[in-house]
Amino acid sequence: MIPTKDMLTHSKGMPAMKEKYGKNMPFDKFQINIINKANQWNLAKVPEFAKRMIKELEEIIDGTVIIENEEYFIRKTNGQMIPFEMEAEGLKKFALLWKLLMNDNIKKRCYPFLG
Repeated sequence: MIPTKDMLTHSKGMPAMKEKYGKNMPFDKFQINIINKANQWNLAKVPEFAKRMIKELEEIIDGTVIIENEEYFIRKTNGQMIPFEMEAEGLKKFALLWKLLMNDNIKKRCYPFLG
């Protein structure tokens, strides 16, 4: 589900470039797909099945994920905005999980291990 190579750090403009250049773009469909899913808006409230996981993920990353101008940040609990390129790879993976849960791309029925 999560690519081994972090795609969100350098994702600005990639979906548009893939659409424009098609097969000449060196990224596969899965990588662009995960960027498109992560770019979606957050739900107004946390899905019931994900409440515990969201809380734990927020503790792990010490904040929440924010997208500004197609760039990803972790807004730390102290208010500091840390760009993805400045975060550890493992924290970015947890942040991506947080984002996919919060925009309804991970659902209880699709992924039974999350229930």
